[in-house]
Amino acid sequence: MYLAHYGLTKKPFDISPNPEFLWLGEKHREGLAILKYGILENKGFLLITGEVGTGKTALIRAIEKELQARAIVVTIPDPGMTLMDFYNFMAAELNMDRSFTNKGDFLIHFKRLILTAFASYRRVLLIIDESQRLNHELMEEIRLLSNIDLAGKVLINIFFVGQTEFREILAKPENRAVRQRITVSYHLSPLTEDEVRQYIAHRLTVAGASREIFSAEAMKAVSQSTQGYPRLINIICDHALMSAYSRGLNRVEADTIRECADELKITIGRKPVDEVIPDPAAAAMESTVASKTQTTERQRSSRSALIFVICLLMLGVGWYFYGDRVSDELARWGKAKEIREATSPSAAPTGDQMARVPPLPVETGPREAVPVSEPAPAVKPAAPAAAAPPTATPSAPETRAAAPVPEKTEPQPVAPPPAPAAVTPPKQAPLQETASAGAAEPFTLKGFTVFFTQNSTEIPVYANDMLASAASLMKSHPNTAAVIEGHTDSVGDPFYNKLVSENRAAAVKNFLVGQGIAVSRLSVSGFGSEKPIENNSTPEGRSKNRRVVIRLVPGKSG
Repeated sequence: MYLAHYGLTKKPFDISPNPEFLWLGEKHREGLAILKYGILENKGFLLITGEVGTGKTALIRAIEKELQARAIVVTIPDPGMTLMDFYNFMAAELNMDRSFTNKGDFLIHFKRLILTAFASYRRVLLIIDESQRLNHELMEEIRLLSNIDLAGKVLINIFFVGQTEFREILAKPENRAVRQRITVSYHLSPLTEDEVRQYIAHRLTVAGASREIFSAEAMKAVSQSTQGYPRLINIICDHALMSAYSRGLNRVEADTIRECADELKITIGRKPVDEVIPDPAAAAMESTVASKTQTTERQRSSRSALIFVICLLMLGVGWYFYGDRVSDELARWGKAKEIREATSPSAAPTGDQMARVPPLPVETGPREAVPVSEPAPAVKPAAPAAAAPPTATPSAPETRAAAPVPEKTEPQPVAPPPAPAAVTPPKQAPLQETASAGAAEPFTLKGFTVFFTQNSTEIPVYANDMLASAASLMKSHPNTAAVIEGHTDSVGDPFYNKLVSENRAAAVKNFLVGQGIAVSRLSVSGFGSEKPIENNSTPEGRSKNRRVVIRLVPGKSG
């Protein structure tokens, strides 16, 4: 037996949910606390979901162990039964010592039992495992059991435990009556890599290990191979201990884990690679299909090239016959646009433009005398273009077009250029004022985001410095206010999510008040799952949606 080889007194990775080996990580402890709160506060309907092998049954065992003195617990391991079978199973679990043939007789004795339990200050908890196997009719009958109350006080708590698809069943319209009664819900996700290390170490310690049996790389390989599912961790670790024992090794390394993962492909959810013997007939058929496909592709390429050549020929023929006319129209349109810009009141250069570009006499009022219908005579004179100053070279066509104009009109309209030079000082003053105003107000509005764990309203430790910085920033700028918005993911009941988001925002508000920020400067609101920033279908997206956003905005000083 391999136990003595590793110095163990009992089998460490027993797949059955043995309470002796129960390990509760952060997710399990959080789920256990939420469910205990729902049971002890008589919240009515509770829900916990998770993928296969995430530890839902172990969590049920922990709840039964902690509440056995304060509650009568009835567990239905398989709800896939008829109504009377369901009632008779409950009667046997409740020690009624009789069977029933009709619903009315059962309800009479059941109500008498839960009233007696209530009188003795004990809760009645009905746990329905594998809830995804419930049909609509039985789910409605279970809901009607919760209608048995005493002066409005809940006498029975109903606890649904099922796989992730049970949430889809609850989302159906015909099950809305049950869905609306669920007040507490929790989704159990797989273990992280650090939690996998803690889980393996806990199992080995309880089994009597006094030394390190799995290396750090081996634990990392276990996490990668199992994706964090505790049941798969038990299977692959037990297999790895046997493999290492058969080879005479005192320690399990990563290569042993990977070999076991290859041997347990189906068990841990991977598809085995089957060897395929090639069929000559199938290979010939595939070759024929491939050759036909290549021929079709070549034909398509030739057809596309022919169409492209035809388009080029049509463009060339069109330009041959109509190119000159198009060029003339474009030139006439451009010249008309230049004249309109020159004649408009907004065409006068501003102070900044005067500072950058030297004023040219040919670009002022005399350009108005150029007629739109005679662009050709304006291009003919070449001598004025040569006499133009060197700074006019970027706009040489405009200079040739406007050069002969001063000879035909009076030179007096050229006098306005000094006027813009006189306007330059008033233009510079506002710019200096704006710069000084900007230098006097260096503060820019800022936002902060705090991410929370699932169903938690406690501010994470890492966020204390961030919120302290936000408070310090508000103190140094007393004319600001903070808008605090709470958000959650889309898992669970919308009403409950909105309540959680409001409590998260209130927690941040209380922190800022404790830092000396006036309450009048803080605005708090909760949106639940209404404003996601990531897709809620992935764990990463849901973790980013569980957040509180703090935005600093202009407001009253406080």
